[in-house]
Amino acid sequence: MKAVLISIQPRHCENIASGKKTIEVRKTAPKIPTPFKCYIYETKAESDWRQYQIPVIGKNGKQVKGVYELKWIERSGKVIGEFVCDEITRYEGEFWDDETYEAVRERYEPDDFEEYGEYEYDTIADNEQENYEDVSLFKKSCLTWEELRNYLGKGDNVFYGWHISDLKIYDKPKELGEFKRPCNHVNDCCTCKRAVNTVKGGRIVSFYDCDSEVKHPPQSWMYVEEI
Repeated sequence: MKAVLISIQPRHCENIASGKKTIEVRKTAPKIPTPFKCYIYETKAESDWRQYQIPVIGKNGKQVKGVYELKWIERSGKVIGEFVCDEITRYEGEFWDDETYEAVRERYEPDDFEEYGEYEYDTIADNEQENYEDVSLFKKSCLTWEELRNYLGKGDNVFYGWHISDLKIYDKPKELGEFKRPCNHVNDCCTCKRAVNTVKGGRIVSFYDCDSEVKHPPQSWMYVEEI
């Protein structure tokens, strides 16, 4: 089954692990239906080890509210955990200068929202707002107004909120090489660039071997096979 490997900075990994961050903002979104599994690759940092505040899971399989345990995890440049993306929210942002800013969420119900063209939109935040930390999107993504604007850049931009659920942080992080890219050439290896001849002792011992393991982390995210 197709899943996603997503690169996330260390501080955001900490916020995800602690349960503070429940939405990951990206400029693009996978073209696979939700829910789907996401593997968290923590980008490299100065230290290989970090102490995480991990939510405690009770006997009923649910998180015990307000109870955490501290764990030291070697995680720099490794896949530290996974979550299920059970929903993706589409947003649009207008970023021009310090006085022209607006982030909106597309809606399809004609309620009491200002109309933009053929759709209805709910205005999330604009420059007249003083307390951005009170806005749901910023709270759940652990982003500031400036960080979101710098990430998206100037102009009209579509972006997406990946909703995080069923989080699991590994006691032993996984290596990139444990993941493989999806196969789009089933029973047709000869047309695939990943197919290589298996050679031992100077002789071809099998016609094709698949060189599909992930060797480099994605800049943002990539499809992988679920493991």
